[in-house]
This record gives sequence, structure tokens and C-alpha cells, in this order.
Amino acid sequence: MRGTGLRRRAMPGAALLAGSLLLASCTSTTSAPVTSRAAGQPRPIGLADQTPPPGSRTQALQLAESLVAHVALPPGSARLSGPEPPVFRPWDPSGPSAPETVEASGLWTSPASTDQVSAFASAHPPAGTRFLTQFLAPPSQTVTGVDDLLTTFPPGIANGVVAVLIAPGSQRGSVVRVNVIVGWYPPRSAAERVPPGMRAVTVSVTIAAVKPRIVSRTFTSAEIVGRLAALLNGMNASPSIADRSCLALMVTYRLAFATTPGARPSLIAATGICGTVAVVAHGTSQPLLTDQTGTLSRTAASMLGVKPPFA
Repeated sequence: MRGTGLRRRAMPGAALLAGSLLLASCTSTTSAPVTSRAAGQPRPIGLADQTPPPGSRTQALQLAESLVAHVALPPGSARLSGPEPPVFRPWDPSGPSAPETVEASGLWTSPASTDQVSAFASAHPPAGTRFLTQFLAPPSQTVTGVDDLLTTFPPGIANGVVAVLIAPGSQRGSVVRVNVIVGWYPPRSAAERVPPGMRAVTVSVTIAAVKPRIVSRTFTSAEIVGRLAALLNGMNASPSIADRSCLALMVTYRLAFATTPGARPSLIAATGICGTVAVVAHGTSQPLLTDQTGTLSRTAASMLGVKPPFA
């Protein structure tokens, strides 16, 4: 599941959380290096692999404003200009919750009731999004709403959420406020790429179970080394995770690339909290990468023969 990395402050709604992994210190079970018989010539590592493009504030803001403009409301709804209705003031966001996020909003009036607007918005999410949930305000408030999640991601865009806030009109019908938050991927550092010349990769998993253990295998196949290098080189840089709450899972997967088996690793990548991947290149920590789909964990688990729930 692609994580949103977003939190609307002072706004109820679905909690959008990513899973996390927690490092553990355990006893070790290590096997001998494994060399597979890959057909063909070894392909260069870190040369043909393309790093995905980063996003930008301008790009994210254009998408956010487009989502606001194309929100679907019942017939007869009209864009509202002028001051914001006081009912929405307690719901004003206090600003993007991460450096790589932007917000856009718009106001409408609708002749439909709040229940009708909520039902219509739930059934007609904006293009490129999917309905997530309806939410109700506390008894002391009159605002209800609908949340949609971004599902179509232009290159460089990390996540997005659309919140349709609905309140009774002053005389009849409803007033509607649409808030959109869109996040983008920051640029990667060049040092995070697996460098050419790597001839061995050690894949390991640390499991903090009833009987903690480490399972590790070293591979020297050019095909395997290249495939794992391409996996890392194809990841985006992670948006800020400072404001996220993540569950702790007691499993960590680790890739260590070296010029030869037994040599000091040139680059180490390890799964971390909130679907991130921590990278250390030549002993120096780099900005986090993101792996919200858990591709590294599943790939490493398959290579090590580790069964769920550790996959």
C-alpha cells in the first residue's frame, strides 16, 4: 500500500498510517556465500538503472489546485467567493505537516442538503482518486466530510488526499470547503546509488521473535547483485517522516554491497520505520529512501527462504 505521509491538523478523518520496522539485536545464523549460474554477460551495475525523477512544490501545487477545481458536487453547486464561512474556521489547517507538502482549498455553496452532498461526493471522487471514508464531526460541531486518496501519481508525486468538508448553509442547502494536500518526492543524493564494481551482496534479516535470530546469505552472482542494485537505485527519496506515527515491527532486512565477499561494504541499505530504507554509503548516513510497497522486504525474504509473517 502506498503511504500518504499526510496528517491534516485539527481535522478528523481516517488515520493514514504506514507500517514500520524496528531494528533488533539478535543471535546470528549465517550461511556460506552463494553463487548462481546466471546466463549471459554480467550487466553493468548502477549505470543503466534509472533513478526516478523528484517532484517539486510547483508540480504538487498545480495538482492540488486541479483536484480542488474538479471536485464533484451536486448539480446547482457554485464556487463561493468572499470570506470563509465561520463554521469552517476551527478546521483551518495549520500548514503542511511536512516540508514536501502543499495545500490548496476552495469554497462552494450547494442547494443540496449536507447528507446529499456527502452521498454525492462519496460516489464521485475526483479523477485519479478513490473514496476512502466519510467522517462525522463531534456533537459540538456541524461539519461532516468525505476523504478521498490519490491513486494516480504523476512522476515525482508521492501522495495526496482530498477532504470535502460540508456544513449547513445559513438559510438552506450547504456550504462546502474542499481541502487538498499533495506531497512530492525530494531529490536523491548521488551517494545513495549502488556504485559500479560491486561483486557481492549480503542479504540478511534480523527477527526479534521469541527466539531472536539473524539469517544471512552472501550472493556473488552478477545477475543477483545487479537486480538488487537496480531495486535500490529505482527507489524515490523519502519525504519527511517527522510527523508520522508508525507501528513497530520487530523485523529488519538489510542489503550490504561489497567489491568482494568479506570486504567492507561500500553501501548498506536497511528497512526502517514508516516504509523507509536507511542507506549508509562508505560509512556516511544518507537521506532516507521510501519503499511503501515493501518490495525490498519481500525480495529479501524470498531470497532467504523466510516465511511470513516476516516477509
